[in-house]
Amino acid sequence: MGISVVLPEIEIHTTPLEELFIDSTSITIFFDDINENRYKIIAEPYQAINITTIDCASREYYNFCYRDGIFHRHILQVENSELLCSLIKRTNDNQFLMNSKHYVLPLQDIIIEFLAYDFKIEKADNI
Repeated sequence: MGISVVLPEIEIHTTPLEELFIDSTSITIFFDDINENRYKIIAEPYQAINITTIDCASREYYNFCYRDGIFHRHILQVENSELLCSLIKRTNDNQFLMNSKHYVLPLQDIIIEFLAYDFKIEKADNI
C-alpha cells in the first residue's frame, strides 16, 4: 500500500467541522482547512464508502500523516488499496472498478475513505 497527498496546498483543520451527505449516487463532504476556508468535496459516482473512528483507523494513515511532531491532515490517495482489491474480487464486473481510486480524509474524530473515479473540490464560502 502506497499513500500520497492529493492536494498538498489544502491542509485540513484540526477541528474541521465536517459534514457528510451520502445518497445513492454521490458523496458530499464539507470541511475547513487550517486557514478556516470551507471546502466541499463531491464524488459522483462513488463505488464504496467507509467511515471509521480515528482510533480504529489504519496505522499506515497515522504514520503517514504524523511528521515533525504534528499530525498533518490532507486528502490522501491510496495505491494498491486493500479495499479496492477486496471489492474487485467480490464483483463479476471488474471493469466497473478498474478506474476507481481510493481516497482518504483523516478528519478530527473520523476517517472517511471512499472509492470513486475522481472527485471535485471547491471552496464553499456560502455555506
